[in-house]
This record gives sequence, C-alpha cells and structure tokens, in this order.
Amino acid sequence: MIQLSAQKKLATDGAIFNLDIELHVEAGEHIGIVGSSGAGKTSLLRILAGLIKPDSGKLIVDGETWFDAERNINIPTQKRHIGFVFQDYALFPNMSARENLEFAFCSAINKKRVEEVMEMLAISDVANQKPGTLSGGEKQRVALGRALIRDPKLLLLDEPLSSLDPEMRKKLQQYLSVVASNFEGTMILVSHDATEIIQLTDRAFILEKGKIVQWGTSAEILLSQSGNSYQPGKVEVIGILSDKKIAIVKSHHGVLHLPFDAGNELKIGDTICLKV
Repeated sequence: MIQLSAQKKLATDGAIFNLDIELHVEAGEHIGIVGSSGAGKTSLLRILAGLIKPDSGKLIVDGETWFDAERNINIPTQKRHIGFVFQDYALFPNMSARENLEFAFCSAINKKRVEEVMEMLAISDVANQKPGTLSGGEKQRVALGRALIRDPKLLLLDEPLSSLDPEMRKKLQQYLSVVASNFEGTMILVSHDATEIIQLTDRAFILEKGKIVQWGTSAEILLSQSGNSYQPGKVEVIGILSDKKIAIVKSHHGVLHLPFDAGNELKIGDTICLKV
C-alpha cells in the first residue's frame, strides 16, 4: 500500500507551480496517470522513486517510511524496492543487454532470474548486444526487464512507449500486457495512450497543475476525456461501462465513447464498424 502526501515547488516551461499530492493506492493495484504536459506526472513518479525530494510531506510504502520531512527520513533510490522505466530507456551504452539487467542487482546476480526475464520479453537473442545496436523496441524491452529483474514492490512506467512508431508501440503494448497481468506489485503508469491506460491499469486519475482533480476507474477517466464526434470506419473496443451502456473505442482519429444496446454482447477487443 502507498500513502503519499507531498508538496514540492516546481518550475515547468518557465512557470512555477506547486505540486500538492495526496495519494492512496492499495497493494497490487495498477494505477494510470493522465494529464497535459507539465502537469507534474513525471515529477510525481520521481518523488516516489526518491529522485526528487519533496519540500514537505510523507511517503509510506507497505508500512515502511521512505520519506518523512519532519523526521528527516529520506531512503535513497537504490534502497527503495522499485523498478523505473524511463521515456529515454536510460540504458548504459557500454554494457550489453544482459549486463544492463545484471547491473540492477545490488549484490549477487541471480542468473536464473536474468534468463527468465530475457525469455519473457523475447530479448535472449540480443543478450550480448550493446544498446547502440538495438532497435527502439528492443531497447525498451531491456529497460523493462531491468526494472522487473528484482521483483520490485513498485513499478513506475513513465510513458514507456512514447518514442516508438505506432506499429512497434502496438507490439510492445502486448508485452506490457503480459508483464502487467503477471506483476503482483503496485504499478503506476504515465501515458497519453488510451489503450495502454485501459489495458494495463485498474484505476486512473487526472493530474492538473500539480493536483489530482479526478479519480475513477480507467474507463471512467477516459470517458471523461474522450470526444463524441466520429468518422465512419472500423474501431476497436478497449473498454466497457456496462452500467452506463457505453463502450469506449479507439479509432485512427482517437478515442471516443459510444452508447450501445444492452442486447448487444460487446466485449473488449471486438472490432465494430461505424457508419454515417
């Protein structure tokens, strides 16, 4: 369980605003964060990771105090049980893919665990290659593997697929889905992609100017953010709000919500055709 109360003065694009967060996440939950650029999403992840020190507040994870301004407690990043996947991969260029994974171990390297993670993410074939020779998708899988290698309590994903082309992004979403379904810890994902939020998280919140302005299920949050106008063509169902009889669908033009007849048995993953 995560209990966070944090205040931090931030400067973004020349503007100064105060990050003021009250966050409560149950153990094992998968949480999504959405919001405009500069809202404080990455800063929030970095506070959880210990890479940014709040001006005031407290952070307790599974009963262990990671930060307490009043008591002068600030557990360093390397001693927090976290995995962090950055937007730019943050791999060591002089190390092979395998060595990047092994570096995550503070002491003895668990060779069996390294092999398991490489097999799960299909990177065994590039184990001895350095990041400069890898594709964007391979780099991201190595970065994800390094974050997972020590079975972290808290997995932080900062727009992990944002730098990939649409085809590779869709492929990597499948890997992330496998990871999320097998990850027993708490996961917090920052993403602008509706499919990632729907498929990978249970609840989500909207962050605006450093403050949480709305909480809800991932489908409810995306419903509040999506539009109603659409063009004819095929769309994929990525979420269903049964009580409201609303389907959230993704098209080439973005995410929208559509009412559906209760008699129609829609399910996530269905493809439907919109007509004028």
